[in-house]
Amino acid sequence: MRQIQQDRVAKVSSAEQKIPSEKQILQFMGSCLILVQAVERMLGLVTTFVLQKPNMSSQKLLEQAQKESKRTLGYFLKELHKRADIHPNFDDTLSRFLESRNKFAHSLSDIPGWDLQTENGRAVAARFLMELARTGGQVMSVFVALTKRWTKQVKINVSFEHEIIDEIANAFGPLVDEVFMAKETK
Repeated sequence: MRQIQQDRVAKVSSAEQKIPSEKQILQFMGSCLILVQAVERMLGLVTTFVLQKPNMSSQKLLEQAQKESKRTLGYFLKELHKRADIHPNFDDTLSRFLESRNKFAHSLSDIPGWDLQTENGRAVAARFLMELARTGGQVMSVFVALTKRWTKQVKINVSFEHEIIDEIANAFGPLVDEVFMAKETK
């Protein structure tokens, strides 16, 4: 009897979960695209300026920024690993983000079950997009905190217009020292 009640509760709660429409999935895809692009730009900023190569003049930094403006996410992640030791947990998060981002950008058909024409396929799409957004948000938050700490360290007075930047920096700032450790220079 108890099992029957549990089964009924499970059926009711799964029936109550609203499957997003195709339009909602497409809107969420647009939001994820904007987030992915923002994370990529932030990673470029971090590798070009925040975790810069030692002894670079401002002219060299600007030249490097120009050269790197069209680089791929994979390139920036390799540069990040060259310039800092990254905590294994955050490295896993970066890897998951890169893998999901690549599937999202290049091969949605490689995601098992992805099909916007069926409820099950849209449920798969929604789960994938939520995970991409969650992981992208984590990566962005750590990079925002790192960048904010860097601006203070190098005494760059940057005015952040949104309170959320301070909230993110305060929440994720303490993790920065754990996540990023300077590479030992030989």
